[in-house]
Amino acid sequence: MSSKRLFRLAYHASQSKNVRFRIHQLRDGDAFSELAAALYSRGYRYGGLFLNLPPDEPEKELSVDVSSLTSADLLVLNTRPPIHDREEEVNRPVPESFTDLEKLIFQVLKRYFETCSRSHILMAKRLADRLPESFRNRANIMFRMNRDASYIKYREYGDRLWQKPTVEGLTAVYLIQIPHLWENGPGLLVAFGMAGTETLVWNYLLRTKFPEWIDSHEFLMAEVLRGPLPTQPVNLSFADDWTIVPVLQVSPSSETHK
Repeated sequence: MSSKRLFRLAYHASQSKNVRFRIHQLRDGDAFSELAAALYSRGYRYGGLFLNLPPDEPEKELSVDVSSLTSADLLVLNTRPPIHDREEEVNRPVPESFTDLEKLIFQVLKRYFETCSRSHILMAKRLADRLPESFRNRANIMFRMNRDASYIKYREYGDRLWQKPTVEGLTAVYLIQIPHLWENGPGLLVAFGMAGTETLVWNYLLRTKFPEWIDSHEFLMAEVLRGPLPTQPVNLSFADDWTIVPVLQVSPSSETHK
């Protein structure tokens, strides 16, 4: 049996209290299934869940036993990490777990994002500096929070002037791959869009159209031009025609990992 295991980092879907009685209500499980299928073909086997449930007491930090994790394991997060949902006061924030594991993951992801919330992505300066000239203004993006997750406006890092998108329906998706969260510890794979549909489609496309991007980049941002959603889709093939354009691709050897 393969020693490579993958574990799902699962956030709760409910905004209500007493989530312990509804631990089945987890976010983005189908997105995980899409990406996991691609990882199984790479020799991984499913290791189980890490439940990122909110604490009984506000902001009470809990310790997660990670002693069984090895350097061959991989933690997979298919939900946008709610690093700044509370600070940005977004509607219906993803509830944080306040565990020491979540805190560590947030610290690692802050290498890539100065702001990461449902409404706002501000890329870290060292990544923003690497954006191609034609995409410099994608360093700082505001997103719609209802109907879809398309751009409202964007601007260059450090700029004061916002620009409105010239094309309706554009949004962004992200892929981050960390070899080891700590010395001799597991890897971390994060793949998310800014809302549920975008996250599901992104993970589906990583499995079906862009499997070579898995294991190939430390950081990848792509721009998506959504097509119309069918009235009653029976599968995700409607997304096969969505336009996906890589905006920034950073290889694992980049200095951004130092």
